[in-house]
Amino acid sequence: MKFLVEHGIEYAYSIPVFLEPHTIRLRPRNDPAQREISFQLEITPQPAQLENALDAQGNTVSYAWFNDQISHLSIHTRTEAETLRSNPFGFLLADFRHDRLPLTYDPADLLHPALLYCDHPGDTAIADLTQRALNESGGKTIDFLSALSGIIFKAADVVVRPDGDPASAAETARTMWGACRDLVVLYNECCRSQGIAARFVSGYHEGDPDIAQKHLHAWSEVYIPGGGWRGFDPTHGLAVGAGHVALAASANPAGAAAVAGSFRGTGARAEMNVQLTIQTA
Repeated sequence: MKFLVEHGIEYAYSIPVFLEPHTIRLRPRNDPAQREISFQLEITPQPAQLENALDAQGNTVSYAWFNDQISHLSIHTRTEAETLRSNPFGFLLADFRHDRLPLTYDPADLLHPALLYCDHPGDTAIADLTQRALNESGGKTIDFLSALSGIIFKAADVVVRPDGDPASAAETARTMWGACRDLVVLYNECCRSQGIAARFVSGYHEGDPDIAQKHLHAWSEVYIPGGGWRGFDPTHGLAVGAGHVALAASANPAGAAAVAGSFRGTGARAEMNVQLTIQTA
């Protein structure tokens, strides 16, 4: 499937401000599941310096530095990308022992950040949700990942929340209400409780062609020996195939944010406006 994406993010400041360095993660990954055909990035006002690099998670990022005071910042991208993975289950487990939970990895895989699980003393909501998925899957790894995605999809009330940090996994498990990024944090926490390395992914989803308003999307990737990083989308209750274009992934949601940066200006306020169109063929 081919994607043509026009993505504009605009910040308006109540008074002129100084911008700290900004990190922009809007370029699609090149990997076995997708390839970039073309990518254009325009920033207004033009940065004093713009540098492309790989960050600590292996994402392609742009670092922008600014010198002068500004009252408006515009970031616009035009992306053409092609997704290549039609069968999200087209792999074999590296070892039969990986078919049962809890999962264990070779320490050389260096997956520690994606395995960090937070205890929730006195709160059983995450454990209860995880147990439901274990019961439905019989404790089999791939079946658990699909079952958990389906359970969250059926139980959660999905809302659109354009900005703000994700809610905690414990809060979302109790309310079963949230944006896509909230559901991903919950999904990842359930996976990590079973020893499954899970990370947060931001990107684009083909969406409903009858709905004009599009939004940046989030889903989960889990590390499966023999399959590598594989996506699961609890917002839609499915394994990720050709309908998603990944931009950035990180064990911590902040490490996959589309734009990260701050400004200096006493009493200044910022307003954000996003325009996003996604066409597929």
